[in-house]
Amino acid sequence: MVPARLDWRFLLAEPEPDRVAYAGRPDERLLASLRLLCPTVDVLGSTGGTHQGDADLYGLVLAREPSERDLALAAGRVRPGGTLVVEARGPVGALTRTAGHEPPGRIARHLVGVGFEEVRSFWMWPDFERCTRIIPLDDPAAVQHAFAHSRHGAGLRLGAWMAHRLVGMDRIWDRIASSVCIVGRRAAHPAAPSLHAANEASPGPNGTGAPYSSIVHGLLGRRWTELGLDRSFPSRSPSFVVLTPRFRNSSHVIFMLLPEAGSGLVAKVCRQRGPCEKLDLEARNLLAIQARLGGLESIPRPVAFDSGEDHMILLQTTLPGRAMDRATVRRRGPQCCESVLGWLIDVQAATRSTAGPDGFDRLIGGDLSHLQALFPAERDLLERTRSLVAPLSEMSFPLVLEHGDLSHPNLLVGPGDRVGVIDWEQAELRGMPAVDLFFFLGYVGRAMGEARSTDEALRAVDQAFFGRRSWARSYVLRYAERLGLPRETLTPLFISCWARQVAGLARKVASCEDPGSPGPAFLDWLHSNWRFAAWRHAVEQSSRLDWDN
Repeated sequence: MVPARLDWRFLLAEPEPDRVAYAGRPDERLLASLRLLCPTVDVLGSTGGTHQGDADLYGLVLAREPSERDLALAAGRVRPGGTLVVEARGPVGALTRTAGHEPPGRIARHLVGVGFEEVRSFWMWPDFERCTRIIPLDDPAAVQHAFAHSRHGAGLRLGAWMAHRLVGMDRIWDRIASSVCIVGRRAAHPAAPSLHAANEASPGPNGTGAPYSSIVHGLLGRRWTELGLDRSFPSRSPSFVVLTPRFRNSSHVIFMLLPEAGSGLVAKVCRQRGPCEKLDLEARNLLAIQARLGGLESIPRPVAFDSGEDHMILLQTTLPGRAMDRATVRRRGPQCCESVLGWLIDVQAATRSTAGPDGFDRLIGGDLSHLQALFPAERDLLERTRSLVAPLSEMSFPLVLEHGDLSHPNLLVGPGDRVGVIDWEQAELRGMPAVDLFFFLGYVGRAMGEARSTDEALRAVDQAFFGRRSWARSYVLRYAERLGLPRETLTPLFISCWARQVAGLARKVASCEDPGSPGPAFLDWLHSNWRFAAWRHAVEQSSRLDWDN
């Protein structure tokens, strides 16, 4: 699988080039990543490796912190219609940048001057190696959105104010953005460069940058009229920010398409080529949920599920609000609990149905079998789990719409404390009651306790649910009363929640790993995850669960 280090490739019209060359500062880890993208990577110039002849041209040339000579060499090896990507260090980086390497603004102006089209500069935040956000620096709307929606608070909101005044001034950004990716496309039919071309990459009057042809923009262009996109995006080159999640089980990058009117859109692009099980599941789940609940505003509406350059793309509506992250929960814990509890009761009461004879085996039996295959040495834990959840097979409990991962970053707080919920690939339309609430309250406990390690997370879960002083009990009992859950079902459902979390995490991560049976490193990682510890703790301490008032 191509590492997330190369997520900038989704800014290109063709993320999977057939020929790749590299120039500039040597970086063996970056070269290793490039070779996973394209088996043959030619190293140009004085950086070592293969030195190709002057006639060799490439669909993609990557220049890492190039000198003036490296930049000229790299630009000259891009074939007509091909792309040059330059990774340049900006400002703070100037303290460590090797003498002779070009700053970002000068590079962008040089590419325009030598005939490259669609030249745009992107801030790889916080840096190339740890990038979680790609921000177009020539677009005021994108820069302000990125800062205003950051979880890093006042410092970056000050950055949004600065951005309103500095955006488009590349010499200023040379001093602010530490890691800048410049992307330019060589014209398919090169014309003589002109002075007029120097302005082509500057922001247009509507606040967006030059026309752009990323993999997502290609899909939008093909289906623009069909999807009625002109209602929200008068320009066919809408502003965007790209989110590049780095957690282990992330399978896609996210284009946030910013509207000039109405609601925005989100485009999720699968990192791997070909079919994408996660996005396919989410698309089908969203269609089924919206069909059943009649346009529920707290859940995204699917707009299109299509392929762009052999990468599946799910286009869906955005939801208003800010992330219910740990900082928000610490500031407003009771309000967050009330909002999510109310949302769960409303949605799950509206979707409740009677469990059929296969409900227990379908929802629990498969997960326990999966855990047994993963952890054969945990025989005692699995046997005790089966014993504790077995009563559910003979109990009457409703089936409900289950999200499966009700915590940050999947929760938003909108106007009036209204909850929005995203990422529905793990959903069960006829799922288990209470388990979403248990998992959410566990997240609140970890956030309030500022838990970072597994031991700290376990302590937070224990304080939330176990013993007479558990603070989460009142929320659970209110939920059970509204959903008609007998109290004797709560302990088996609680045990099921954590066992199924481990099984679900194993499936999610395995789908993002290389094919084949799980290796020792994967199993060790899963075994050390806080969810596994919470499952074991729930089983071993089940006698301390007390659901009486």
